Amino acid sequence: MEMQQQIEQKVNEALKQFVELFKSHGIPAESHTLKSRTDSRNVIVDYTNSAKADLLILGSRDLTGWKRVFLGSFSDYVQAHVHCPVLIVREIRVSSPTPTSTHRWPLVCEDYQSHTLNP
Repeated sequence: MEMQQQIEQKVNEALKQFVELFKSHGIPAESHTLKSRTDSRNVIVDYTNSAKADLLILGSRDLTGWKRVFLGSFSDYVQAHVHCPVLIVREIRVSSPTPTSTHRWPLVCEDYQSHTLNP
């Protein structure tokens, strides 16, 4: 199997697991793998907006400094152009394993503003 196919297979397996996790908690979810030979930012923006998604989850390359200035932020661009909330997931980097760094817990924030509670 070609390396690209192996990567795609692993990505699709991971996405399937995330979808099943959401569904097991009663949250409807779908995943879509989009391929493009052009600017993938626009492909994701166009697809997300046309699908009328309720939420888009993106990974982050975590660029900083000059790399971010010259390459730009993929997630910032997408977040600014889609018509739904965007959850940006960053990689957890642990320099050395310690008892407190082996278990990470998600932080869920809610603003409880009236427009959030009554859309």
